[in-house]
Amino acid sequence: MKNILTGVIVAVLLMGTTCVFAEQTEGVSEQLSSPPLLLASSGIKVAATGEKTSAPPVSVAQAGIDITKSASGGNILNPLPGEETTDRQPMIGVKLPETPAIKPESIKIFLDGNDVTGETQVSIEYIFYLPATPLKYGVHNVRVTYNDVNDNPLPPVSWDFSVVMAVREIPKVRPVRPVVKEPSVSTSGKMTIEIGDVYLNNAKRANNWPSTDIKYKESERLLNIFDFTHKFYGNTIIGHFDRTIEEITGRPNDRGYLNFINTTHNITLGDYTTSADEYSEYSISGVRMRGIKAMQQTPIFHITSLFGRSQEPQDGRFKRTTYGAKLAYNLTNSFKTKLILLRSREEGIASSSSLPANDNLMSLVNNFTYNKRLSLFSEIATDKRSVLNVNAATIAGKDSAAKFYLNYKVNPIALTVGRRSVGPNFNPTTLGTFIEKDREGSYASFTYAPSKIWTITTFYDDYHNNLHHQRPYDYTDDTANSISSLTYRSTKIPNSSYRYSKLYTLTDAQTGFPGTTRNESTSENLTFSYNLPDLKTLVGSRFMMVLSRYDIDRFTNTGTAVLFSMRSDTSNYTISTRYKSKAVFSYNNTHNDTITDTVSASTTLTESESTTDGYALQLNVVPFKFITNFDFRRSVRSTITTTAAGSSLTGNTIEWSKGLTMVYYVTQKSKLNFSYIDFDRQYRAAINAGRSYDERLASLSYSFEF
Repeated sequence: MKNILTGVIVAVLLMGTTCVFAEQTEGVSEQLSSPPLLLASSGIKVAATGEKTSAPPVSVAQAGIDITKSASGGNILNPLPGEETTDRQPMIGVKLPETPAIKPESIKIFLDGNDVTGETQVSIEYIFYLPATPLKYGVHNVRVTYNDVNDNPLPPVSWDFSVVMAVREIPKVRPVRPVVKEPSVSTSGKMTIEIGDVYLNNAKRANNWPSTDIKYKESERLLNIFDFTHKFYGNTIIGHFDRTIEEITGRPNDRGYLNFINTTHNITLGDYTTSADEYSEYSISGVRMRGIKAMQQTPIFHITSLFGRSQEPQDGRFKRTTYGAKLAYNLTNSFKTKLILLRSREEGIASSSSLPANDNLMSLVNNFTYNKRLSLFSEIATDKRSVLNVNAATIAGKDSAAKFYLNYKVNPIALTVGRRSVGPNFNPTTLGTFIEKDREGSYASFTYAPSKIWTITTFYDDYHNNLHHQRPYDYTDDTANSISSLTYRSTKIPNSSYRYSKLYTLTDAQTGFPGTTRNESTSENLTFSYNLPDLKTLVGSRFMMVLSRYDIDRFTNTGTAVLFSMRSDTSNYTISTRYKSKAVFSYNNTHNDTITDTVSASTTLTESESTTDGYALQLNVVPFKFITNFDFRRSVRSTITTTAAGSSLTGNTIEWSKGLTMVYYVTQKSKLNFSYIDFDRQYRAAINAGRSYDERLASLSYSFEF
């Protein structure tokens, strides 16, 4: 079911395009500022301030930066000029000036010099753009251009912001102009209530077929979402609660938290998510927690402590008790270190395969920078695991992991060389899942960017697996992996990028058959994108094409040679266009051909072909009042297997998916949202007869801000 949190954001499917709509309430005096506009994607709330408003500027993310107004009168909403954000896909927002009147067809938005107007829902009042892919770390530029109704160019809106791994503390700067003090106490929020129904027509499905391919169970459901923000005397409390229904099982999931923030503390009670960026890849690979997390920050150190239960990756339940702390300390501006201590107790049953276990993990991370060009990174982690088996005996395992790399950067070249090793018993099950065991190797990366037009990157990784022969089979894997890419960006001709990767693995088993197993895979990807010239009515049109190929060859010699090969070719085409500010249309086509060939005692050849077409249409019946979004997707798949006995059709699937979303804004702060999805799956092959079904989902929601 579509996420009703999109609220003001209506997704233009298949293009990763997100559109945000808002409208000032009718009858509001020009002397009043327009109501707040919620940027749901980034969780940041700012004020769209009018020309004659006397309301104070609103700071974003507690950064203490005021909203900036351009020379033409446009307001920059998010991110603010010079702002540092950790969100790699930030919502980019601009409120256009009210006077003079703007010609809608002339509005364009550029990100780092690339025209992204075709991926943006543009109106004569607001522009909001959400990048389809994560932005690179570093400085990015946004530029918005437009003309008046007489086609005279107006001063553009242009600014820079930065995407960083961690937001630096912003020093207090004495304001150059007086700022009206914000109210000492204020409360705002949003609430959504949704009722839904799932209808499943299972008449054609045989009773003996499992329903694992059915997306939802037939049911009625009620969904509630509540968010609020309370500010008082320099402190902020953020609250959230939502309930979702799991697919297939129909099990409800509740998620909620209270977050207290001020200049030095950040405390979360309830559900929160940890990440490897916040800790390290050797301690946390990312998982949801339910408990408490407290952070305290000073100019010198940063302390984070957590306690609660972590979510199991197998069933999604919160079972494992985890607690620990991270101490980050800035010895100097050039030398930073952090110490991570974590402990978890895994609940298990002694009489089953899931045994109770205790984990203790310690990690020390150092980062030294010299002359802003040379940096040295190191991390050493140790893990101790105790498992209680059925005989009440303690099985102890202890091992370590280490990673080092040296980075040198001087324009236009960036070079990184490093080495890592992971012991055979290193198993930090404290949080998340870690799969890189009994491995060591070296790696290097190289980037050459002589201008904003050309970029060349190369990555090479060479490592060895199963060094201590912990697996049931007694051999070691030698693997070499390389990834190279070439990117060309231009506003005059189509942008293009080429990516080539090669993975080669050789297994030398100690069974008298050298080179027992050999894997070799090659992946290629070629991408073109072009912004078409604007026509009288169709503007912001864009075309994208992606061609990819994947080859794999595997040779196994265990007394009887077996050769397996596969080739998969995929083509993807997408085109989108905008009719003034009234409609957005996009079309996507994906075609895949896969051929597999297995040669052993007998030969088997399998050929699979699939095609998927997708259409999306969005209509703005009345700007900022009534929005309709319709999408249609069709997928056809067939598989033919050929053996010595002949050929057979083993699968032929046709899928249809139709979706309709309508949004009606009662006021700027309240709206009605209706969603309807019809999903049909038909199995044509005789072997899969009795598995067809029709599934329909409908929901009605009402949300309002306060």
